[in-house]
Amino acid sequence: MTKHSFGGLARFCAVLTTALLAVPCSAQISVGLVDGPSTSASRGDLGKGAGTLLTGLHASHWRSIGDGGKASDGAKSCKVKGFRAVLRDQDSSTQETYRWVVRSGTDANGPTAGAAGLLHDFGPFSMPTVAAGGAHSWALTVTLASKVKIPCEAHMSFGVELGAAPQWPADGVSQHMTLGSTTNEHANADDMTWQIVNGTTSHPTPRLGWSQSVIVVNPTLQMSLDGKKSMAGLFPQSGHRVFAGNLSGGEPAAKALLFLSVDALPTGIRIEPGTAKLQLDPSALFLLSMVSIDRNGDAYFPLGHVPSLCPVWTLWFQAVICGKHKEYLTNAQATTFDQ
Repeated sequence: MTKHSFGGLARFCAVLTTALLAVPCSAQISVGLVDGPSTSASRGDLGKGAGTLLTGLHASHWRSIGDGGKASDGAKSCKVKGFRAVLRDQDSSTQETYRWVVRSGTDANGPTAGAAGLLHDFGPFSMPTVAAGGAHSWALTVTLASKVKIPCEAHMSFGVELGAAPQWPADGVSQHMTLGSTTNEHANADDMTWQIVNGTTSHPTPRLGWSQSVIVVNPTLQMSLDGKKSMAGLFPQSGHRVFAGNLSGGEPAAKALLFLSVDALPTGIRIEPGTAKLQLDPSALFLLSMVSIDRNGDAYFPLGHVPSLCPVWTLWFQAVICGKHKEYLTNAQATTFDQ
């Protein structure tokens, strides 16, 4: 593990990329707490009433999601292009609708309910129908006509707003989810799953993660455990499981470097326009790994097993892409280890 200054890295990238002939990748990348399919669905604690089921991108563990570094956007340079969710309709012969919302808030109290916390509201969107009826689940993607701004360094929650379901459980919409007990996250993990019921914000019970994500088009880093970019990548259990970094949306054939720091900056530093801010503390910046980005714009940084006697410790990760003409930074993500 080598300590670096960012200026030194810039010179290193300039040498490394002399022969690269890559072009930026514009893939749509999903960021959320659940990675992969799930077989269960829930309305949280909504019951037959209306409410909102949300995923929190907490500032304690996420910075610069969707940060394109556009100079004219100033501090509001982070944007999302759309949303994905897996929803279930208990009786698909009847037409159901849902909405997507984005809310501000705090890590401690979650998304702020009501008009005060509403950043964006999209919809209504119609669920598919099946004449024969019965319960059906749908993987649904909403792509916005233009990207919308989200906080870069503060709490943000996004999710689906569901209408009342007076016939529940015979009819109504529910959200696919994964129970926290099945994701290999450790027992002291923060709960980043939220709901708003009757105007009050709370965590659903039991502890779970919603199968929903935001779509971004910028290079993105997500940590993983045993290949799953999910809650366990943020709070991995110890033991013989592979902890790794996963980069998406990079330049094919370029080199990617994964860095670690013991802390994040209070406010990120814009090294250059057109890419994310440096969020890691440059006074304690360590190079962990360097790999090549594949033709799909993806890179994998295997870091090894989580130690069985790891202290309670939060570390920050961020990747740099040594592109043809410039460096690109991903978002920063923190992982909290616990024995």
